[in-house]
Amino acid sequence: MLNDLWLLIFRVSAGAFMITHGLPKLNMLLTGGSADFPDPLGIG
Repeated sequence: MLNDLWLLIFRVSAGAFMITHGLPKLNMLLTGGSADFPDPLGIG
């Protein structure tokens, strides 16, 4: 039971971090911003 609780806490917190990362990007795309992706190797 305790293991399940820790797993739930971990999954909820990981999801919260992903939401706080993704919502500003989604808002930018929905308001007409561009979807720029980094080109670390210089081949794109």
